[in-house]
Parts: sequence; C-alpha cells; structure tokens
Amino acid sequence: MKHCPRCQRTLAEEAKFCMYCGATVEETPAEPIKRFCTNCGKEVVGNFCIHCGTPVGGAAQVAEKVSVSAPKKKGKGGLIAAMIAIVLVLGLALSWAFGLFGDGGLFGEDGIFAGESHRDRDRDDEDEVEKKQIPIVAKHPTLGEVVEGYMEVDITDERDCVYRWEDGTIHDVPEEPQIQEAQPEKVTLTVWAPAEEHDYLTKMADSFADAHPEYEITFRFVTVHAGDAQYYMLSDVEAGADVYMFANDQLGGLVEANALAPITGSVLEQVKSGTAQTMLDSVTYGGDVYGIPYTGNTWWLYYDKSVFSSEDIKSLETMLEKGKVAFRLNNGWYTQAFYFANGCTMFGPNGNDAAAGFDFGGENAVAVTNYLVDLVKNPNFVCDDGYNGLAGIQDGSIKAFVSGDWEAQMVKDALGENFGAAQLPTITIDGQQKQLRAFAGTKAIGVNPNSDDMIAAYLFAIYLGSAEGQLLRYEMCDVLPCNTYLENAIANDPVALAQMNCLNNSATVMPTIPEMNIWWNNAANLANEIISGAVTHKNAEEKTKAFNEILNNG
Repeated sequence: MKHCPRCQRTLAEEAKFCMYCGATVEETPAEPIKRFCTNCGKEVVGNFCIHCGTPVGGAAQVAEKVSVSAPKKKGKGGLIAAMIAIVLVLGLALSWAFGLFGDGGLFGEDGIFAGESHRDRDRDDEDEVEKKQIPIVAKHPTLGEVVEGYMEVDITDERDCVYRWEDGTIHDVPEEPQIQEAQPEKVTLTVWAPAEEHDYLTKMADSFADAHPEYEITFRFVTVHAGDAQYYMLSDVEAGADVYMFANDQLGGLVEANALAPITGSVLEQVKSGTAQTMLDSVTYGGDVYGIPYTGNTWWLYYDKSVFSSEDIKSLETMLEKGKVAFRLNNGWYTQAFYFANGCTMFGPNGNDAAAGFDFGGENAVAVTNYLVDLVKNPNFVCDDGYNGLAGIQDGSIKAFVSGDWEAQMVKDALGENFGAAQLPTITIDGQQKQLRAFAGTKAIGVNPNSDDMIAAYLFAIYLGSAEGQLLRYEMCDVLPCNTYLENAIANDPVALAQMNCLNNSATVMPTIPEMNIWWNNAANLANEIISGAVTHKNAEEKTKAFNEILNNG
C-alpha cells in the first residue's frame, strides 16, 4: 500500500496526491514523517493512538515529532483517559454506521447517492450534524485522480452542486444554470394601409405584440391606399413603409425598384398552403413570389334568384333564354373573358413572357369573334356601359349582370331575398362548353427589403395575410378574403363565396408587364365594332387577325 509522505494516511497505489492533506505523492522524502500522539507522545500509525486511545484525525492533527524526556507512566489518569477515549470511539462508530446505512442515510433509500440532492432532503431536526465522513475509493471529480480513504460530505452545504454515485465514482453534478430572461428587442414598424382599416390594424398589432414578447414593438400606421403604394414607395424606397398593401398590377415596378422583398423558405410554404395558384401567380415576378394576397380583385355574376336557378346560371345560353343579361363587352377588363375561354393567351401561359406576345389571331380567336357577332344580336343580351347594368337590376329590367364587390351592396338592396352571386357561367362555342374567365388581380401585403427590422416585418406581414388576419379584416372592414381555408367561414356570404369560387375556377391572372398597355384601347375598339355590326361573319377572320397584328406590333 502507498502512504501519504506528509500525514502517513493509506492511499491507493495509483494515487498521485493525498485527498486528506493535499500532499503530492511524488514529494515522498527519503524517510517518511512519523506521527506522534499529542497526549502520550507515543508513535501513531493509524487513525488513533493504540496506547491511550486519543483520536488522530486529518492533517490538522498531524504533529511535528514531540521531544519528551521520557514516556509517561501509565497511571490511573492514563487508564481513565484510555477508557474515555474508547467510549468516544465506539460512540462515534455507532453514530457513523447509523448515519450511513439508516433510513435517510447516505447509502439508504433516501441518501444522496440514491440520486437526491442534499439540499432537498426533509429534515425534522435543524441541529443535525452538518458533516459526515464516508469511506470511498473514487475518482476525483475535477482532477480525475483515484483516491482512497474517507471523504467529508457537507449535507447542509448550499453550493451549486450535489453528489451523484455512478459506476463506483463520485461526481459533482452542476445545477442547471439560472437563465436570465432576455430583454425584448425594440422594433418600430411603419405600416401603410387605407384609413378605414386602421382600427383593424390596431387590433391585429395588439394581438401580434402579445404573441411575440421577444419584441417591444412601436407601430406607426400611415394612410396610403393599396392603389397608391407604388407612387409613394418609388419616391423614396428606403424611407418607405416596412409593411404595406399594394395592388398586384404594380408588382413589376415595385420589384424593379427594390421595394418588395421576395417571400421564400418556410414563409412561402405558409403562404402557399392557403392560397390558390391563381392568387400566387398574381404576385409572382421572375419566378419569385413577392407578396401575400389578402383579397381578390375580379368580377363575377350577380343574378335574380326568382328568375334563374342554381343550374341555370352555369350556362350563359340557358340564362339568355330566361331573362336579360348585361355584360361590359366593350371594356378591356371584360372582353378577354370570351377569348380566354377558347384558349387564347397573353404573354404565354403564365402571362409574363413578353416575347410570347398575344395569341389572338388563330382559329380559336376567330371562333370567339364569330360567337360575339351572334351574341350581340340576342335580344336578351345587353351591352353594359358601366351604368345600365346596375340600373337595370334596380328597376327590374335586367335580371343578371357581371360586376365586382364594389356594387355588391347596391345589388343586395335591389334584389333583397332574391339576391344571388356566383362564379361566371360557360359559353358554347362549336358545340362545346367553354368557361368564361375573368381577369384576376389581388391586393397583397408586401415587405420592404430596406426595413431595419426585416424579421419582425415578415412575421407581421404573414400574420396580416393569414386566414385569421383575413377573416378579421372581412368582419371589420368588409374586405372579401381569398384564403382557401375560409371557405366554410364565408359559406353564408354569397358575395365572398362567389369571389373565391371565381378566383379558383373562372379567372386568369391579368398580366402586369408593360407590354400589356396596348391591350386596353384596342380591345374596346374591336368590341365596339362587333356591337355596331361592323364586324360580321364574313370579315370576322380578317378583323380578328388585324386585331392580333396591332396587339403584337403596335
């Protein structure tokens, strides 16, 4: 066995230091230091004097060699002292044994090495002995050295660790650190929206702030309508709003001016999950999505339910057999519905390929022109000039017409309980049913890429464009939602349902590229010629090809 060179305690063979006095084993002198009893002066080898019974404990009790002239004689005093010492040793031994192995002892059911913190143990006696010694053969938890002997455990210590017994080794187990709560980040978000939506935005901002305690947000609401967003943003992009509403026909200009940040990653997946493809296409530019649609901008069918059944309104020809139908044929936002129905396109299938141009000159387009020549001659067809359609609904002379949400309330007032709204009907060309397709646009929520608080701006934009955000906007501002998850929530509103069905089933995204500008006047001119009778079946092909030539070559 190896012994400490300083206190002579027994150590493990591989020990490199003494756990009692701290001496390094390699410091062993040529001759071991001898210990002597401080009572009788005899040499001591173990932990107490075998001559008089005096305990010899840790390093503090190791005495320098005591010089005595002669050993003390054993007398009655020595015998009494020896007996007292023996009694003390036996008492300590019993106390030690009970403390280790009794209920609640170190190695008992509830002991420290059973996994319980020494600070969590129930104690009925506040004056319980605070320190105990336990025999161990273990690795030092910090230095990793093997030690053998006794270890003093402080059972009332308030240190930041407890002891754990595992695989014959005593470990210090650090407590979980106290995590200081991070201070909220200060954020300022400027939001542009119509004045009538400020109460809605205030409510959304309050609930957003409650849901994001990591931010201390100051919101600034500025009145800017979606249709004016491009004008104000382009005047000073960096000073523009962090979050703003815009109409999708401004998309190209805003993107080119670096005024819209792309929606990507998990944010894009959230937007896609509740948005119809038509709506996504309306905010897609150069292959990237640049906004979160929150309402559509299109038109659909209003009708008198006392005249047309839910089955009648599926076909324009059927409706014309039962009552007068008004249509804004000579308005370029409506004219294309007939040509799109038969497969004509503008700037490719996605409406963003300028090189593809207009496809209105082939057989499909000629067939539509011929269809319109006959349509305008039908006595039940009325060309709506923008006023007579609604006026006819109000005076009862017209039983159905096409329009958007801007005239919804007036139609409701006129028709009362007979008010009906639905997606567009089909038309019959060459014996086949073709779905009329309205131009579709959106109003969307955009994020300024120059924002100083991009993450918070993104999160707030997503929040506004979510199903919950759209539903609250609908309830507070009467703005029709376009999130597909809200179909059941708006099932009792025929206008909201008609818009959603039209966007999903009978609409095509209106191109927003600059080359689209040539369409409007030329489309109106062709329609006016058809209405006036200048276009006939005989010259329909010639007129259609000339129309297409103008569109593509100016």
